[in-house]
Amino acid sequence: MSRMQRSGLLAATVAAFLGLAAEANAASIGINFSGGQTNAQNIAPLASSDLTGAVQQMNWNNAGGSGADGNGTNAQVQSPTAGVLVNSNGAATTAAISWTSTNNWAIANSVRTPADAELLNGYLDNTAATTPTSITMTGIPYARYDVYAYVGSDGNGRTGHITLGSQTFYFSTNSNNNPPSFVQATATDLASAAAATFAKFTGVTGPTFTLTNTRDSNNVGLHAIQIVDTTPVPEPAAVGLLAVGGAGLLSRRRRHS
Repeated sequence: MSRMQRSGLLAATVAAFLGLAAEANAASIGINFSGGQTNAQNIAPLASSDLTGAVQQMNWNNAGGSGADGNGTNAQVQSPTAGVLVNSNGAATTAAISWTSTNNWAIANSVRTPADAELLNGYLDNTAATTPTSITMTGIPYARYDVYAYVGSDGNGRTGHITLGSQTFYFSTNSNNNPPSFVQATATDLASAAAATFAKFTGVTGPTFTLTNTRDSNNVGLHAIQIVDTTPVPEPAAVGLLAVGGAGLLSRRRRHS
């Protein structure tokens, strides 16, 4: 390989690393399950400028639906595949979502301020322990990511568990507060279930996953899910050294030309 070819290859490598550093971990995708109840005075989808979540972001996707209020029927409710989902920067993504729930939409609390409370408002309800609420995401654009699942109910102190792959967390509902707080569920058995409003599934890979939410003592709901990019990026020092080295080689090449 000639010096010119080596210089060109190094320059391309530097550009690729710098591009990766700029793009990875740049965005997350959030889906807020709100709407569908007939009691419309309690419904307010998140605005694109609302900043909320355990990992704060704007541009939440509001997943609407049809159904009754908190006393909805127990008939199967399955979503159509959602349209274009945007990321936290407002850019369209390749991701899509579908779900199956054993109950229609419900409301945690009628007083919904600020945005944190609205995020933990409407939810996909699970009323049958043998048929959990199921969420399937496809087309996820991140190589590695964490999934945050926001759980709750129209009553506090109800136990349930939520599963993604080999990870399962138990919780006691605690979203029916104003304002609520983001508390992570860490229990791995029902006896240890404590008050929480979200579970975090780490190190997820692949463009598709299915998440299930199951009641234990009483009905439990899924308020929202959030996919946060955790794709590794080069250490800043390594990127800087690579850039300097590439610039030096290119400079030497120009002097000898």
